[in-house]
Amino acid sequence: GIILFLAQCIVAYPISQFFRNDQLTLPICLLALIYLIFPFFLVQSSLIERENRLKITALCSAAQAILSNIILVVLALLGMGVWAVVWSMVLTYPVWIFISHSNHSWRPPKFFTLHGWQGIVSYGSKLMGVELLSKLRMYLDYLLIGRFIGIEALGIYFFAFNAGLGISQSVIYSISVALFPHLCAERDNQSQLKKQFFNSLKTSLLIVTPLVLLQTTLAPFYVPVVFGQRWVEAIPILVLICFSALPITISRVTSQLLQAVNKTKIDFYWNIIFTILFAAALLLAVQNGIFAVAVAVLATQAIAIPI
Repeated sequence: GIILFLAQCIVAYPISQFFRNDQLTLPICLLALIYLIFPFFLVQSSLIERENRLKITALCSAAQAILSNIILVVLALLGMGVWAVVWSMVLTYPVWIFISHSNHSWRPPKFFTLHGWQGIVSYGSKLMGVELLSKLRMYLDYLLIGRFIGIEALGIYFFAFNAGLGISQSVIYSISVALFPHLCAERDNQSQLKKQFFNSLKTSLLIVTPLVLLQTTLAPFYVPVVFGQRWVEAIPILVLICFSALPITISRVTSQLLQAVNKTKIDFYWNIIFTILFAAALLLAVQNGIFAVAVAVLATQAIAIPI
């Protein structure tokens, strides 16, 4: 947590210079405080997930989301601008500490020990690498659009991405969290593990596919009604981004399998290759506008993830 905190503070200034906006430095550094909060609840939260008590995980997410939105709206109405977003995130993570501690008895040992550190570092470092590369891909298109096309184009793309993929990503994440304990339970029985994996993949796609088809079909109708006519131009991008949910589902379920059988090295190496291909495709596409970027995002995922 401390390493990630320091790393984000170090890159804050270069990022603000990349966007030619010095006012970004301090908010980025303040958001890094979240990494110092994580250690106070992550062990309890992980144990709760391993015990398959996912109602508590859902309660944490819901409570944080509600509180975050309330703070965001209040601070935005008070005219705090970007700080409304920053404080709504930083101030709500302690919710996880309170709920996780209330629902699990684990507490840190009284004495510091490095027992088992080799296994933790070996497994955890590759897992962290996968997560960091995943987050980089999640925001890389935003960075490039904001830098090379402009803030207005970024606003349209950001809206399309969140309105199109936001719901699907929440569903995919929820499924994968619930899936992981079941894969771990069968990891010593290869035939059962194989059966569990393919059943889970099929179930996940059966849930996500109708959701994607529903969103893409109804987008021309609900976007102007719910969000207004000004967002109509984002509909073609929204539709393309929606279809990204299908390869992401395959990726997420497969990643859970590799983690369950201690093959995080494969997951990590594949993510490095995929991120390089993804970045190259975006750099080519960004010269031709945000629709081309959306095509590049979908195309690279549709080709690379099934492989």
